[in-house]
Amino acid sequence: MSINIHKSHLFGIEDSDVSVSEAANRIGCSVMKAPLWYFGIMVGGNMSLVKEWDESIAKLKKKLSKWKLKTLSVGGRLTLLKAVLGSIPIYNMSLFKVPKQVLNSMERMRMNFFNGVQEGERKIAWVKWSKVLASKKFGGLGVSSFFALNKVLTLLKSDGFFHLLFFNLEYYN
Repeated sequence: MSINIHKSHLFGIEDSDVSVSEAANRIGCSVMKAPLWYFGIMVGGNMSLVKEWDESIAKLKKKLSKWKLKTLSVGGRLTLLKAVLGSIPIYNMSLFKVPKQVLNSMERMRMNFFNGVQEGERKIAWVKWSKVLASKKFGGLGVSSFFALNKVLTLLKSDGFFHLLFFNLEYYN
């Protein structure tokens, strides 16, 4: 088994373009430029820009387009909403703070899906979206909000989070 150099690419992280080009020429492969998608994550892009999240929004839309909305019951839509639509952007959300406009867009798509609204269609929502997002303890349906989820996932990345968590568990319980 051998490596096909013509299909290989070299990508430099925190290296000058010149040094990456020289190394690629020595090896005989091409240079890969940023931004690029690597295992579903944007590398080298500015994730605080709305346009960088187009791929994540497209994934949600693609998943929604495969389901026949009219044939699903409310319970079926709720199950898909929790299990699938809630989990698609989680990995990206755990790495980057998502712009509010993107969160609004993704939340609107989930809300329309739950209410049985197809693109370009208007329909009465029989259940208030805040009630859907509310915890089951408070009479809601227990769907997690993307806004709250993004806040928690970015908090988990912060430096003092685990120290603070340990301190609270140790001294306040």
